[in-house]
Amino acid sequence: MAFGALFRRLRQQTDLQTGYRDIPILEDETLRWRRADGTPSRTAVTGVAAEHVLGPFARNIIGAKRAGTRIQSLLADELEGDSAASPTNRYSALFSD
Repeated sequence: MAFGALFRRLRQQTDLQTGYRDIPILEDETLRWRRADGTPSRTAVTGVAAEHVLGPFARNIIGAKRAGTRIQSLLADELEGDSAASPTNRYSALFSD
């Protein structure tokens, strides 16, 4: 795969986990790239790099929408947690009721 060299380099220079053919190991729910110790990193992956999670549509608009929905949910949850600690969070208005 064309992205193999990039992921191999990231794996060598970081603690991000890769699998067969240097494909990133992702959390299914959030598409976050896992670290070698199994904890999720703050890096979310989409497109062909997330094909093993999203399925054959990962490369097109359907896959982009599915990935966006998962990442948006992750960000909303994180921002919701941040707004409790920091009421002046500048992004909290984006996710308010």
